Amino acid sequence: MRMVVVRASPIAPRRGRSLAVLAHRWAGPAPTADAPCERLLVCLHGILGSKANWASPARQIVAAAARAGAGGWHALCVDHRAHADSPAGHAPHTVDACAADVLETLAALRAAGHPGLPGGCLLYTSDAADEEDS
Repeated sequence: MRMVVVRASPIAPRRGRSLAVLAHRWAGPAPTADAPCERLLVCLHGILGSKANWASPARQIVAAAARAGAGGWHALCVDHRAHADSPAGHAPHTVDACAADVLETLAALRAAGHPGLPGGCLLYTSDAADEEDS
C-alpha cells in the first residue's frame, strides 16, 4: 500500500469550513498545565467504527510508552464526520475533508487551552487510485 501525504501544515482552522469540533475523548487523562501534551497520538476508527474502538488500545499504548521511559504522550480518540457523536459536515465527504476535520478539531482543542498540543501535524492516507501495480 502506498502512503500519500494529505496535509503537512500548522494546525489552524480552514476558512470556509463550518464543521464543528469532531466528537472526541481522551484515552486517559487530558493534558493539563502539570502534564502537558508533549507527544500526541490521534486514533482514527475504521469505516463502521467509533472513537470507542480505540479507547482501550490507546490507553495501553500511552501506558506502555510511559513504562518504556517515553513519557508526555497523550491519546485522543475521535469520531469521523457523520459517525457516532460527530456532526455530518458538508460535502465533499472525502479523505481530504476528514483530514481537515481532524486538524480543525486539534486547533479548537488548542484554542480551548489544552496545554502542549502540537502546533503542526502530518497526516497520511492511502489512496487506492494512487497505488502502483507491482
